[in-house]
Amino acid sequence: MCSIKELKRKIEETRQEMYKAYESDPNDPKFLSISQSLDVLLNKYSQALKKVKKPDIDGDSY
Repeated sequence: MCSIKELKRKIEETRQEMYKAYESDPNDPKFLSISQSLDVLLNKYSQALKKVKKPDIDGDSY
C-alpha cells in the first residue's frame, strides 16, 4: 500500500497529465482513461485518510 505522501504525489502527477490530455483533445479516449485513474487514486487517498483519522472509541470524547 502507498503512503499518503506517495498518493498525493501520484494524484498531482495524474492531474497534470489529465490537464495536458484535455488541452490536447478533450474527446480523446485517453482523457477519460486518465480521469478514471485519477478517480481511483483519489478514492485510495480518501480511504487512507479515514484510516489515519479514525476517532478514539475508548469513550474519551464523552
